Amino acid sequence: MRSKGFTLLEVMVALIVFVMLASMVMQVTTTTTGNQGYMENKVLASWIAENETMELRSVGWSDIKNQSKEVESANRKWIVTHSVAEKKNFMGVPGLIVKEVAISVAKADQPNQALQTYLSYMANEDA
Repeated sequence: MRSKGFTLLEVMVALIVFVMLASMVMQVTTTTTGNQGYMENKVLASWIAENETMELRSVGWSDIKNQSKEVESANRKWIVTHSVAEKKNFMGVPGLIVKEVAISVAKADQPNQALQTYLSYMANEDA
């Protein structure tokens, strides 16, 4: 007489399949969550870099210089670095002097890993 139900072997195979599927779902969820946090930081860094660019456009030519500062945005601390290089006769135009400004934004706890870098060119007042 055959009893109804599953054999031990069938239960073990079903458990192995379930564990494999559950571990794959967990890996995908972990990766997706990590990517979401990274992309959120990239977007925030982009907004901070855009804001810094607009602030630099509103200051005087002589105030645009190399600097690094700490900014707080979205309840996080960020390091914003301005790297400035003067370019003379820019684009082959005699007498045109511009400042090439690279604005890098990094999280304060990882200052050497810029999440976003914007490059802008700012002409002097005589241009």
